[in-house]
Amino acid sequence: MATRPAHFEITANPGDRLTATLYFCNGTDAELPVHMESEDIRPQDEEGHVAGESEQASNSLKDWVKPEYPDVTVFPKQEIALNFTIDVPANADPGTHWGGVVVRTVGVSTGGAAVQARLGTIVLLRVSGEAKEKLALESMFVPGFLESPPILLEARFRNEGTVHEVSSGEIEVRNMFGWLVATSTLPVRNVLPGDVRKVEASVGDGLWLGKIYGVFVRALRRRA
Repeated sequence: MATRPAHFEITANPGDRLTATLYFCNGTDAELPVHMESEDIRPQDEEGHVAGESEQASNSLKDWVKPEYPDVTVFPKQEIALNFTIDVPANADPGTHWGGVVVRTVGVSTGGAAVQARLGTIVLLRVSGEAKEKLALESMFVPGFLESPPILLEARFRNEGTVHEVSSGEIEVRNMFGWLVATSTLPVRNVLPGDVRKVEASVGDGLWLGKIYGVFVRALRRRA
């Protein structure tokens, strides 16, 4: 079983009605009754994992999402399109609202035991209007002294705004002679409002002439 896409990133105006499609594939040899619903999600850690937990009402879009067909049966080896609508309230606050669209199996039994599988996608919806955009580099860890690659570094970004942001960064590594010996970029990650996101990177390979004395990281912010 699988769903796609992994997440939606949508921009809308207050009062808009949007439509989207989640694709569900039944890779088993049996028919699968499935139920589709929306749920609140909350960041679980700094690695980007989320849990289906209660979210602040100002950020939630759970009640905005309505599946076209909440309950369907999917035939073996079949992929189906599951449509849903998002009704943005006319008084919706500007900024990012988020939630999950979940597909779960219903009444599937294996060897006499009931098994329930849950798959889904994340929806990040930015409501247009005056919103606060502020992404800050919370902390950075880099080794102080290395003789050989790779360099493992860690950056933590805090979103102090009301819009989800995409963090990025450029990395330069110089040896004891000041020569530029490696460049790279931090992986791009979404950072939700009020959340801290940790981004890790491994830089450099091969052999370097001279011991490393400097790692320069320039943190950037890109609008999601």
